[in-house]
Amino acid sequence: MADHVFSVAADHPCLDGHFPGAPIVPGVVLLDHVGRAAERRYGGRMRRILRCKFVAALYPEQRCVVALTAKTGDRLQFACTGPAGCVAHGVIEWSAPIDG
Repeated sequence: MADHVFSVAADHPCLDGHFPGAPIVPGVVLLDHVGRAAERRYGGRMRRILRCKFVAALYPEQRCVVALTAKTGDRLQFACTGPAGCVAHGVIEWSAPIDG
């Protein structure tokens, strides 16, 4: 289930220097969108990132889908998927009650 869908414009400031001539979307931008998706769905805020693995690049203008899965207690599993498959996945600790 898609909780959030986004793309980063080719002229977005986050791409400056990341990397010249071959820009990729920074991991912090992916995690920001994970937080936005969870905030919209559950309220609250991200407390910390318990686990995160970046497995592929996401390029400017590419569509990315964020999917969230409630785990036990205050944990959320996330997956970010781009056109070629999984871009990042992990687990975050959340501040608000999570109703699966």
